[in-house]
Amino acid sequence: MKNNRKTIGIIGGMGPEASAHFYELLIKHAQRDFGVEKNEEFPDIFLSSIPVPDFISDEKRELEALEMLINKVEEMDKLRITFYCMACNTGHLLINKIKRKTDKPFISLVEELPKYIRKQKIKKVGLLATPTTIKTRLYEQVLEEYGIEVILPKNRDIELLGNIIKETIAGKNMDQNKVTVQHIARRLLKRGAEAIVESCTEIPLIFPKQHLIPVFDTLEILSEAVLKKYYSGTI
Repeated sequence: MKNNRKTIGIIGGMGPEASAHFYELLIKHAQRDFGVEKNEEFPDIFLSSIPVPDFISDEKRELEALEMLINKVEEMDKLRITFYCMACNTGHLLINKIKRKTDKPFISLVEELPKYIRKQKIKKVGLLATPTTIKTRLYEQVLEEYGIEVILPKNRDIELLGNIIKETIAGKNMDQNKVTVQHIARRLLKRGAEAIVESCTEIPLIFPKQHLIPVFDTLEILSEAVLKKYYSGTI
């Protein structure tokens, strides 16, 4: 396999540890799914970790965050990026506005997730996500269009998830939050979910890797889609 001289642009930093996890997934899947063995066969990647303000908790800072992301994409365009992706679920709320500022294509989690789940023949999923992702129905609407029912956490659990995600970004209370997020997932399963969707990039950092039921890591799904596009020979 030869490196085809494309460049993947990753919009990251929301939060930074999740972006690092996404980079590791790209390397792992390149080896496993595309037979990469030599250093020169790995994809050319530009990862920009952008310290945007917390517009997820404070909607008043959304415009500030958007301006930072747009400015960074305009800088990255000068580096001959072939296509972009965003290593953040809630950040996809801004992706359409960012896409207007570049002529380079984006691979979007919002588009890739429902296609992936439908292939697994699953009809009901439980969502672990930020309060903002849930409030805006970022995934709920598109999943339902694919015939997939979404079971959302109850209000108290949504609040808990918000706190867990903040603490995971800060590297705090990891062991306690691992237990709490599993309890939330079990409550979704009791209400009929056939699988759990980790719809926040911080959740996989604390959720157990081994599961008795299907658990979909959105960054895993995105990494597979990105590499398929990279190695396909077409854009």
